[in-house]
Amino acid sequence: MPAIVHGHAILEMLLAAQQPMTRETLAQAADEEFGPDARYHTCSAEEMQMDDLLRFLLDRRKVTEHNGYLTAHREEMCDHG
Repeated sequence: MPAIVHGHAILEMLLAAQQPMTRETLAQAADEEFGPDARYHTCSAEEMQMDDLLRFLLDRRKVTEHNGYLTAHREEMCDHG
C-alpha cells in the first residue's frame, strides 16, 4: 500500500536540505523517504503524484524555481497539516 503523505513533508524536506534541490533531486529524496508509489495530499487536493504536487505548490507560490533550483517558502505554508 503506498504511503499517503501531506505536502508539508515535501516543503519541510526542501527547507531542511543542506544543498539546493532540483525537481529531480527532490523526487529522488521523496522516493527514498516515502517510496516511489507514495501519494501526496494537501489541505485542498488529494491523490497526487510528485509531479502533480510540485505543480500545485509552484502554482500557489509555496515553492518557487530559479535556475532549476527549488525554494520552499515557509511563510506561504498553512499552519496545519
